Amino acid sequence: MHLPFLSIPTFYIICIVLVALCILDILYITIVSPKLNISRVKGKIEKSFKGDKKYMLVKSKVDGADLKLIYDDKDYYIKVVPVKDGCDLQINNIDTFVMYTKYGNNMKNKVMNDMSDFMNSKMENRIIMLSSNAKTIKKVINECEMIMVDNNTNVYNTKVINYNQIENFINNL
Repeated sequence: MHLPFLSIPTFYIICIVLVALCILDILYITIVSPKLNISRVKGKIEKSFKGDKKYMLVKSKVDGADLKLIYDDKDYYIKVVPVKDGCDLQINNIDTFVMYTKYGNNMKNKVMNDMSDFMNSKMENRIIMLSSNAKTIKKVINECEMIMVDNNTNVYNTKVINYNQIENFINNL
């Protein structure tokens, strides 16, 4: 295909720029964005303690967990899950979380399969903290039954905490 307004070197430059932008986007999605989500949740946790010196919050060295909170001689392992603000989160089973987002009249779902390392671990005091506010969090019980999840709901021996409930959850530890 010959485009009279583009010379061959210009075409190659445009292709190189587009490939570079794609690579930068992939790097942002895989490296920068997760760190920003963890940093945001970490800041919210630290703000919740309001100067209480009896806690320690560090990067977790355990597979699947992002943060480790040490408070009152207990270790809490935290996984930060990125969700879109206002989405519906559905927990289908121990390994599968589905985020439903409405775009106009259409619903889009995103299956999050990367939960299995964290959810199947033998760690006690596991906590999933969402990076934004989900409108609803539901757990599938069977083919025709679901329950609403709140801070006190046991979801496969794990607590699931909405971003706007982090402060309340920390104050009740």
